[in-house]
Amino acid sequence: MLPGTPFTFLPVLRGRWWKEVALWWPEHRILVCADALGTIPFFRSGDEPAGLHPFLRLKRPLALAGLGVEHLLVGHGEGIHGGAAAAAVEHALRTGRRRFPRWLTGIPRIVRDKYYRARASRPGRTSRGGAFRPASRTGGLSGSARGGAANEAARRSAGASA
Repeated sequence: MLPGTPFTFLPVLRGRWWKEVALWWPEHRILVCADALGTIPFFRSGDEPAGLHPFLRLKRPLALAGLGVEHLLVGHGEGIHGGAAAAAVEHALRTGRRRFPRWLTGIPRIVRDKYYRARASRPGRTSRGGAFRPASRTGGLSGSARGGAANEAARRSAGASA
């Protein structure tokens, strides 16, 4: 117990370079993990609702097992609430090591999705169907809006007289 509070620190990792504890509030069954568990694609392997940090998949933080969590709050992603929270934590701990190869095969998808999201956030990068295309040299103006038909006719006649 943390003196003067209802919280308990659970040791997650005590390494030379990475030290982490999780915050556990047993009265409300709330588990708060900064980096050990996450719900963003980088942490998850396939269809997992929550996954272990990749560096913890081989040496799982067993202090988080068997808590009967009702609310999982993570530093990376959305929290999980209700009966799904306990199942997500137990599943992540139980299958973390076994699903490590599957997590590795998902890295290209994670990188690709992050790359395309970054490109999409720049102006002129997406079309209606969601396909990505380069920004136009005219700032997105159509041919008629920039005088394209008149300019095209002038270019043709200049090319014909040359």
